[in-house]
Amino acid sequence: MHGLSAAHRGYVYQDVATAYLLAKAIVDGTESVTVDHKEYGGDLFDDLTVRREGRVVRRQFKSSANIDKQFEVEAIKTKTSDLRIDDIVQCFLKAGSDPADEYRICTTWAVPSDEDVATLLSPRDAEPTFETYPTKLYRLNIQEIWPEDGKLRWKLRNPTPFQRQDLVTFCDRLIIELECPQITLDFSSPGPLQVLLRDFLDDRIGAGRYPNREIRPEEAAVRLTYRASLARAKQESLDPNTVLRDLGLRTDFGRVTQKFPVIPGHLVSRGDTLRELRQRVFAEKTVVLVGPPGSGKSWVLTPFAEECAKSGMLVVRHYCYLEPGDALRERRITSDVLFGNLVAELVEADPTLHAHQFPRFSAGPSELERLLRTARSKQPHRNVLLIVDGLDHGDGCVGLEDVATHIHTGRAFAHSLDSALGVYRGNRRVAARPRCRLEVRVLWRYCRLKRGCLVRLERYRCLRYFNACRIYGKYCNGAARRSAAAILRCACDHS
Repeated sequence: MHGLSAAHRGYVYQDVATAYLLAKAIVDGTESVTVDHKEYGGDLFDDLTVRREGRVVRRQFKSSANIDKQFEVEAIKTKTSDLRIDDIVQCFLKAGSDPADEYRICTTWAVPSDEDVATLLSPRDAEPTFETYPTKLYRLNIQEIWPEDGKLRWKLRNPTPFQRQDLVTFCDRLIIELECPQITLDFSSPGPLQVLLRDFLDDRIGAGRYPNREIRPEEAAVRLTYRASLARAKQESLDPNTVLRDLGLRTDFGRVTQKFPVIPGHLVSRGDTLRELRQRVFAEKTVVLVGPPGSGKSWVLTPFAEECAKSGMLVVRHYCYLEPGDALRERRITSDVLFGNLVAELVEADPTLHAHQFPRFSAGPSELERLLRTARSKQPHRNVLLIVDGLDHGDGCVGLEDVATHIHTGRAFAHSLDSALGVYRGNRRVAARPRCRLEVRVLWRYCRLKRGCLVRLERYRCLRYFNACRIYGKYCNGAARRSAAAILRCACDHS
């Protein structure tokens, strides 16, 4: 491939690589990414400038459609690749008193098999540009280019003068990264770099997962690559918030607003109930608060949660029901919103947990489990209280099959908490340290699930994972008995 075709392919490679680093910027603390901007005349590392945690890294990309192409001496000895040694040293010197902390040449060229060329490179320990991809990182072996007691060994045409110490100083900041992932020009048949970008958007950011299921990772990769090409045309600087906005991703974990309408003037103090509730929560890992509708369960839980939060516990809540006329009622009873609210409240209660949340903006059982593990490891003595309030309000919105699914979801949810905290394995209590055994208190308010008068589950506690489990079913005819039996079998099968 020659001429304009090679140049155009090079731009596509730069755009895909830029898109990957823009995605990476969302999760790694990068402040800004500047695309294709020359800071001064003779700037040869203008493809990408990344500012992160007080460091500046400038990159230049070189790619070839020829997968067998190797690094050659001519790449830095001549101007064929715009990387001639005296030019890149002068580029560094022109930065004056404010050079970048690192200059990196990222190329698809392979490690040289010619021993004479290989001696120019020495392995270097550094973070690869592309996570999980086995690129090879090197520094230039200065002794092979300019011996300490000699002269520059290469005869350059019209060289720009520089001193050996200039070369030494520059090479301390230079990284040559070989065997970077290739691309294709067809996103329907992606190359390794495009696959890395797609998978990063899926696994690390959460494209294609709740609450961003409508944006598939492949679509997000195409969007971000296009956004990178616009940034290149405009010589633009982008920050993570701008990237997220242009991708169209939700960053609130799919939570819905929730504030239970407790009226202080109408609240009847229930000191005995609160004391018993407190004792049970600290004596058992899981507590189920049961009572008929309107008996005041939520009004008891609200001050109880506030009291626990003031005592230093990490408290997170989800309400399946708030009040009559709630426009979000049908969404509140879905498992997506349940986990979305719990994850969002956990991150809101302790913002330091967000850095450990992957995928960064998705919510589900595994995300909640990872956050709970992190919360435990960060502060082993801190208790965590999870409140799920109002599971009885599924009636009228879900059918019997959905009820069975909700029962299974509840079991899986409780089990994921057990696994996350290392407290239960089956019916056996195991704790790495005795003081950790009461780390997490899971408070479930579970009144009843019903479909008209067909099925009524007065009390539900997970058969395998919780002691004193009782599941009661009441039904009035053969069809109802069969429906109830199906639900109970589902519950037992998933225990």
